[in-house]
Amino acid sequence: MVTLSPDPELARREMHGLIFYLTTVSFIDGEFDPTETSFVRDTIRRVIQDRVSSVVKSDDSREREDLVRTLETAFEALFEATRKEVTQVLHEAVAEAEAQEAFVACRLEQRCFEIFSELDPSLHQAFFGLRTNS
Repeated sequence: MVTLSPDPELARREMHGLIFYLTTVSFIDGEFDPTETSFVRDTIRRVIQDRVSSVVKSDDSREREDLVRTLETAFEALFEATRKEVTQVLHEAVAEAEAQEAFVACRLEQRCFEIFSELDPSLHQAFFGLRTNS
């Protein structure tokens, strides 16, 4: 599982990286089926629940669930924005001599690199392990 940074701003960027990575990998075949959507949402929820458990020391389960729901709503919006971003890349026009698949792979790889360059390299391996263990 992925353990986020104790720093809230860094943890937000790490979640962005996780969501972008999972979304990109799920779109690799040009489609995003319901199973992949469920996997990404379930992973987001598990990471959020782990985060809340490690940060909120209250015994109040209602407080914890409220925080989980709030964070899920925020990261669900990020997930949907990421899906739109990846879909736009998939449908972007390319030069006549350029292969669509190669262009898409290059653009998504570049975007992943931009996002991942801000993150601890140990997280990269944790992200990669999520897809190979599913």
